[in-house]
Amino acid sequence: AEKLNYDGVVSAPPYYYNPSEEDIYEYYKTITEKVELPLIIYNIPIFAVPLTQNLIDRLSKNPKVLAIKDSSGNMVEFMHNYEIIKENNPDLSILIGRDEIFLQALISGADGCMLGSAAIVPELFVEIYKKFKENKLDEAMVLQRSVLKLLRICFKPAFPNGFKLAVEARGFNMGEVKRKPTAKDVELMKELKPLIDEEINKILG
Repeated sequence: AEKLNYDGVVSAPPYYYNPSEEDIYEYYKTITEKVELPLIIYNIPIFAVPLTQNLIDRLSKNPKVLAIKDSSGNMVEFMHNYEIIKENNPDLSILIGRDEIFLQALISGADGCMLGSAAIVPELFVEIYKKFKENKLDEAMVLQRSVLKLLRICFKPAFPNGFKLAVEARGFNMGEVKRKPTAKDVELMKELKPLIDEEINKILG
C-alpha cells in the first residue's frame, strides 16, 4: 500500500487464533512503527476478536492512528468508546461500519462511515448525512430505514455474494469471487436479482 502511494491502511485484528489484548496492541504498534502511512483500526467482532475499551483507550493515544472503524453494531460500546477516544485525541475520527445504524451513530458523534451498502447506493448515505447536518432527523430516519430490506436481501447468500450482486446492479463489473458460490447460492442469487433491482429503484426513487 505504501509503495502504491495509498493514503492509509485499514487493518482488522488477527483472526486465525485468539490473541490476547497485549498481542493485539503489539500488532497495531508494529504496523505504525514499520509503515509511514496512517492507520485505520477496524473493530469487527463478527470476524475477529472484539477490541476492548481498554485496548481502544491505548490505541487511540497512538499518533499514527487516523481513525477507528466500529463494525460491532453495539451502540452501548460505541458510546463508551466515543468518549474514551475523544478524551485521548479529539481529532481522531470515529467511523461506523454497520449500515443499519449510520444515522444513530452520527447523532451519537460518529464522524462518518465505511459501509458495504454505501458502495451500492452512495446517494442515499450522502442524503442521510445532509439531512442530519440540517437537523432534519425525521426525514433522515425515513431514509435510514429505506436501506434495511436491501441489506436483508444482500445477506441471504454467503457473504459477500449478495453485495457483489447489488453493486453489479448499479452497472459495475465486479468480476469473479475467489470462493466459488455453492450451487444453492447460485440459484438463490438468480431469485434475488430482481428483488435487489426493485429495492435499489425504490431507494433511488
